[in-house]
Amino acid sequence: MRILNNLIQNVIAHSHADQIRISLSGQDGRLRILVADNGVGIGKEDLKYIFDRLYQCEKGRSEGGSGLGLSIVRQLAEKMNGTISAESIQGKGTAFTLFFPLAE
Repeated sequence: MRILNNLIQNVIAHSHADQIRISLSGQDGRLRILVADNGVGIGKEDLKYIFDRLYQCEKGRSEGGSGLGLSIVRQLAEKMNGTISAESIQGKGTAFTLFFPLAE
C-alpha cells in the first residue's frame, strides 16, 4: 500500500496530470504493476536520478516535496524482492513499472 500511495501522491503533487492509470498483470512468474499518468513528464537527465534519496527534479515541475518518496518506493520494492523502473516523455507523461515475484 505504501508503494502505491507514494506513487499516486507523486503524480498528484508533481505531474499536473488529469489521468492516472493503474494496471496489474502476471508476466513470467511475476506480478507487474503499472502506474502511469498523462502529466508533464520527467526530463531525461532527471529520470536517471529520481530514485536517489533527496533528489528533486527541476523546480518548475514540483510544488515542494522532500525528495524521499520515490527513494522509499524503491527501497520497499527491493525489500520485497521486487524492482521498479520509470519511463517518461516530457509533455506526455510518466510510467512506473514494478515487478514482484509470485509465490509458487
